[in-house]
Amino acid sequence: MRTAGGQHFQFLAAHPTNPNVLIVGNADRLRRSLDAGKTWKDLSAPGGLSGAAAGRGSKKAAGTTVETRLQALAAVEGPKGALLYAGTNRGLFRSADFGSSWSAVALTTVKLVPNVQALTVAAQRLLVRTGETLYLSNDAGAAWKPLSMLLSTATIYDVALSPRGGEAVLLGRRKGCTGTSRDRRNGNGSARDCRMGR
Repeated sequence: MRTAGGQHFQFLAAHPTNPNVLIVGNADRLRRSLDAGKTWKDLSAPGGLSGAAAGRGSKKAAGTTVETRLQALAAVEGPKGALLYAGTNRGLFRSADFGSSWSAVALTTVKLVPNVQALTVAAQRLLVRTGETLYLSNDAGAAWKPLSMLLSTATIYDVALSPRGGEAVLLGRRKGCTGTSRDRRNGNGSARDCRMGR
């Protein structure tokens, strides 16, 4: 999609209770509209991105310059209001004021910077795919747990959650998709290919 100025944006998140508030983003820029898309304003983005200058800003690690790229965007209604989540190649970030300020989110107790490649939401449930695994939150991102996978995350391109709850997820792959679920009684997991319409 495009906003005023003709720039392309890959990611879109709508405020869960106010349809006039929209956020769009691409690899190096975030913009917000408070009037259902009529006008847009640049936002300070997470992890070192910053409006029109984003992408040119960088961070140095072990003597190497690493640019922070936006790779996923999602909004959820939290216990104290709307929360905006941004997945980047340098971790997951959360905004409690819908894009004005950001804080890093720890998916595990291990001190590492996950490469968040996909992010989806259903009600107060969030699913994150990193380069290594999937993480699920059932409480709008307050707590996270890794999901044991029957497939390598390297073969997964996108993710979706079942609106019925539980741990059923849909995994988009290069050729088709796979649905996975977990039996709450015994914890056993299962996976099967989806039926795709022609």
